[in-house]
Amino acid sequence: MKTDATLRFLMALSETSKRIAGADSRLAKAAAEAVSHPKPANFVGAQEQLALIEEELRERILRETHQHMSCDISAIWDSMPTAPRTNRPN
Repeated sequence: MKTDATLRFLMALSETSKRIAGADSRLAKAAAEAVSHPKPANFVGAQEQLALIEEELRERILRETHQHMSCDISAIWDSMPTAPRTNRPN
């Protein structure tokens, strides 16, 4: 099943922010809400919370979020224009 790139980013952000900033942080809660209820207003809410945290923490969270995404084989497969959508290896 193909997943939208924005939702993939928010899923990774949710996991990473829970681990680094804590599950009770505003960022983790906003990212989890965006994943649970994927609509533009929730995407913006997560982005706003990300912008509000201190720069060093934000950079760490984004670095680890992007590292997580770069290792997501299903995302790589889904981005290949000629990849079959069924019987894929992942």
